[in-house]
Amino acid sequence: MINAIKFLLGSFFAFCIGVHIYGLIKPFSQETVLSHIVHSASYTLCLFALLKFSNYRLLLFVLGAIYPFFYHARCAYQTFLTHHTLNGICLLVVAIIPLGALWLQFEKNLPQALNKDH
Repeated sequence: MINAIKFLLGSFFAFCIGVHIYGLIKPFSQETVLSHIVHSASYTLCLFALLKFSNYRLLLFVLGAIYPFFYHARCAYQTFLTHHTLNGICLLVVAIIPLGALWLQFEKNLPQALNKDH
């Protein structure tokens, strides 16, 4: 179960990185080149934090998550106000990022016997 959660979160962030790299190569929205670069770097930092890149995993994750979280929260809010619809991608990002942070905090407090990869 632990590895499945890590896999799902890691896959989400890897996919996000891929989407924004693709956006640099072939623009598909009004998003600027700088925004795609910052998104890619931010999601990469989140992914590294999930993969035990540092002892400061939660701090690195939160630092990496700030820009995408607020960007997508703003996007979801503006879409709702202007079009009275929900933007599924923005809502997904806004939901998954805090879950990733909660997972890192939870995993940090797991007993060592449960936290080892089997």
